[in-house]
Amino acid sequence: TEVDEEQEKLINISKKSAEALLSVIDDVLDYSKLKANKVQLDYSEEDIRAFIHGIEVLFNPQLSDKGLTLKVTIDSKIPHYIQADFAKIRQILVNLIGNAIKFTEVGFIELEVHLDKLNGEQISLKWRVRDTGIGISMNHQKVIFDQFTQAEYSTTRKFGGTGLGLSICKRLVELMDGEMNVRSVVGIGSSFSFTTVIKKGSGLSRVKIEDANQHNRSGLNVLIVEDDTINREILKVIAEKQEWVITMAENGHEAIEAVNRQKFDVILMDVEMPIVDGIHATKVIRSIETTRTPIIAMTAYAFSNEKERCLESGMDDYLSKPINMPKLLSKVSSWTS
Repeated sequence: TEVDEEQEKLINISKKSAEALLSVIDDVLDYSKLKANKVQLDYSEEDIRAFIHGIEVLFNPQLSDKGLTLKVTIDSKIPHYIQADFAKIRQILVNLIGNAIKFTEVGFIELEVHLDKLNGEQISLKWRVRDTGIGISMNHQKVIFDQFTQAEYSTTRKFGGTGLGLSICKRLVELMDGEMNVRSVVGIGSSFSFTTVIKKGSGLSRVKIEDANQHNRSGLNVLIVEDDTINREILKVIAEKQEWVITMAENGHEAIEAVNRQKFDVILMDVEMPIVDGIHATKVIRSIETTRTPIIAMTAYAFSNEKERCLESGMDDYLSKPINMPKLLSKVSSWTS
């Protein structure tokens, strides 16, 4: 909705504060899962160039605010379609590029991807993120990947952070049979590089990374199943902005009754609910429907097996909470196009 200048300023302060807190929580959860060996690789196929373009778009506002540019180089020998855990690679790149922007006031950020080794169907890629920022001293380079470690006290006070990001990135890289390194000169800049072992793709992938504004499919008949009042209101606002025809259900029992009454184009299903949860409701819906309706799970659970549990019940896709609007619209578009 329309807001005046002062309201927008206050909303942005609240939003940035919430995002900062969420980032801390995410880091602690990720580190805990990695330390407990509860993180597994989840391979999918994508066009690597479209994947990297999506990351470029993500950082455009931050780069513009600081007057920086992001230079991207992709080795022409890398196949367009590859199979990899793109969510984890994205997490690493978002952390490294985000840090590069945070610690750079003048100059540019550079992302390079090169073919490192080719062994049959397996491909080793070398990624590098370079900046012209403040740099890291030699002493701190030796411990930069340790948990709860940051460059120095004055830097921590100025830029913030948990000191877990790079430790998490290194562990994720090692999970993908790679290694991570850093080279830096104080006052000149830093260069973080890592390798990942991935597989050749078939080229049959239908996954597309698009601007979220292109995902507006008005007139969709959508069933939203959510027991939390605030989440229902947020999802309702998103749905109305997209001009979807929506039906609301507060638990799995109401969802089953709604499916018995009418046909939906897509169902957004909360997992943890009273009376009948999303897992059981999905199993019942699959047993009674005549044509398969796409069901997208929505869950706040961070356990590594949660996605598998949802898919095994008959759900088609998975969104973690808090719900990100562009991701939600992208998921809905991909299942209803």
